[in-house]
Amino acid sequence: MIDQRVIFKHRSVMRVVLLSVLATFAVQAPALIAQETQPAVAAEPAPKGRDIHWGDLIKPGDRLLFVGDQVTQQMWYTRGFATALLAAMPNDNMRVFNGGMEDATAGSAIDWIDDLVDLTRPQVVFVCLGFNDGKDEKVKDVLETYHNNLATLVAQIKGSQGVREVVLLSPSAVQPGVSPGLDGLNYNSVLEKIAQETRTVAAREKVSFIDVFAYTKVVWEVASNEHGELLTLDGHRPMEEGHMVIASVILRGLGMTPKTFAALGWSPIKGGKMSRVRNALAIEVPPPGLDEAQKSRDLYNLIEKNDELFFRAWRLAGKKPSAGTRPAAMAACDGAWGRVDETARRLYGGSPAPPGK
Repeated sequence: MIDQRVIFKHRSVMRVVLLSVLATFAVQAPALIAQETQPAVAAEPAPKGRDIHWGDLIKPGDRLLFVGDQVTQQMWYTRGFATALLAAMPNDNMRVFNGGMEDATAGSAIDWIDDLVDLTRPQVVFVCLGFNDGKDEKVKDVLETYHNNLATLVAQIKGSQGVREVVLLSPSAVQPGVSPGLDGLNYNSVLEKIAQETRTVAAREKVSFIDVFAYTKVVWEVASNEHGELLTLDGHRPMEEGHMVIASVILRGLGMTPKTFAALGWSPIKGGKMSRVRNALAIEVPPPGLDEAQKSRDLYNLIEKNDELFFRAWRLAGKKPSAGTRPAAMAACDGAWGRVDETARRLYGGSPAPPGK
């Protein structure tokens, strides 16, 4: 088990990286920076854009869709994100869908994104791809191909009825010392370039960007260097607690502040797992009380059933006889989310207020 003191010892390093991550937002249009944390000097002149807090990006009644590969398909970071969102906006009829597809690339997603968007009817779409694109040996120029495919995918999503916002996420890093194959490829150097390409596409397409790679690279390296328990299953796919780090990076990128985050009592996974990474989260807050932590876990665990039913509706219904029809499968999913929404209102209704307001 990773000693929390080890993670704490490296907290200053992680804060430097987080400031670097925030600096990358400063050169985007729109910029995902809360005013109180915006670096004084950006890496380069920032294009004129708008600062976005998640209370502005996400509106009451919104349906949010995460599009990604096998990491997204694990369903953990999206569930952690949804737990925070519903705690912050419990009475606002929110909904979150997980659209993760094993081995997905920006190119392959072009083929199935319309079906996924038609099924979920989102207003806000998060896209987290790139890991598998970097391994594609069939293309001559991986970065150029990824750039072009991602730009096409973004345009396709933006052109979908009802979509108001698109947020691009870079892929998370590889944990060193776990996969000899990935280490031999020096794959983090590839992912760093993929992250930069994602940032470039976001700027050109005028959508938002959050750099998950830079922060997770440091956290994963700390875990490996201290010879603790792994934070990833295979060097790439995170353990559940590693996904909470990713969720915290996304929440921080969307303008979540320590003050607002602390008010949520966010602690969605079991105490032992959460304590391993709490000091490595991108938002620095003390552990919540037992009652607050239990509420967070209760909501998180309830969302799991919804995620499973949506996977059945999107990926299996109408294709496997045992999965039934898609309308029936979506009706079951709708019912499961209704229970999630009811629980969020009961546990958090009326407090705290939506962030950024």
